[in-house]
Amino acid sequence: MQQSTSPANLEELSALVREVAADWTIMEKLFELIPDGVVVCDHHGIILYASPSWRRILGYEPEELVGRSVADIAQKDTRNYIQERFRALVQDGAELVTFAGDYMRQGGQVTTLDWLASVDEEHVYATARCLEESSVSFT
Repeated sequence: MQQSTSPANLEELSALVREVAADWTIMEKLFELIPDGVVVCDHHGIILYASPSWRRILGYEPEELVGRSVADIAQKDTRNYIQERFRALVQDGAELVTFAGDYMRQGGQVTTLDWLASVDEEHVYATARCLEESSVSFT
């Protein structure tokens, strides 16, 4: 059965698209205000979404993080640990997991991020808080 593409249906669809876009704009603004970094990853830790707050936390634009592994942006001596935590989170399907790791800011300083993560059938949802609050720039 084919759905009608009458003007009334197109108008409804157009209104729905505008509503979703407006909702997304609101979410982006909220994510920008939250001091924690927010990411959505696949089950391998590849970042699919990064909130604007990563500019303040590590100095990266969100677009620079998308497609990269959460472990790859960690300090070399922390990468294996981060990969293991993600692997365990996905395998165990735990509701909430916390872990910490050292990350390099774009300016070269090392900062520790405290992670809180959850998983579903497709994604890992995580927030990261900078433990050295003074190293986060709000400019």
